[in-house]
Amino acid sequence: MDNLVKLGILMVIMALAIFYISSASFQGGFSSDNIQEVIVASNTARYMSFTLSNFTVVGLLYYTNGTNINFYLVNQSVFDESYSNSTGQIISNSTALQQNGAIEIIYNRSGGIFPYQQQNLSAVNIYEQTESPILPAGRYYGIFQDPTGSNTTVFYSLLSESKGAVQSKILSSAVYGLSGAGLLLAGIVLVIYSIFIRKGQKKEETVERNVESIYDRQVRAKKPARRARRRRRG
Repeated sequence: MDNLVKLGILMVIMALAIFYISSASFQGGFSSDNIQEVIVASNTARYMSFTLSNFTVVGLLYYTNGTNINFYLVNQSVFDESYSNSTGQIISNSTALQQNGAIEIIYNRSGGIFPYQQQNLSAVNIYEQTESPILPAGRYYGIFQDPTGSNTTVFYSLLSESKGAVQSKILSSAVYGLSGAGLLLAGIVLVIYSIFIRKGQKKEETVERNVESIYDRQVRAKKPARRARRRRRG
């Protein structure tokens, strides 16, 4: 195999490795293995809370042991007006929660995420104030309400990254991506050049060498004939 072909294949492999490492690093920076568990008694609600110090990218995932529940993601003011610590219940109706500024409400589902991506759900199932995962500084609450007649176990995981950190990771990933793309393109071009163009050049060179060889043989064959004619003349 031609050395240039080998070099081109090596460049393609290195580009694919860069793509994989960049993707794994980017995804790893946003993954979380921190799964929390909370038991919600029948016809009550439980909550989890978190505080953001600045504009932050937030992702929240929850799922139950199979029971459909209601989920509310709200800020501090909505929580103060809507949740009763004494009874563990939501004291505002859905319309009031939405008007007060609830960020997301998911009704009668065994699992959900923020920001919610499934747009095929009707307004009866989900309310979204925003599809952006970026939330301003403040305190937030995820409320799990069990409207059924039995206790429900809820598992949830929260991920948060500062807006600046996310932008830095995106920029870094883009740089790696451009580098990998450039290396991949260069490798492909080098392989194509080596296999097709250089192959054609080698054929031309072979033809030229054959022509030169034939010419040289003809020249060498003519020389004895010339010498013989000269002898006869002499």
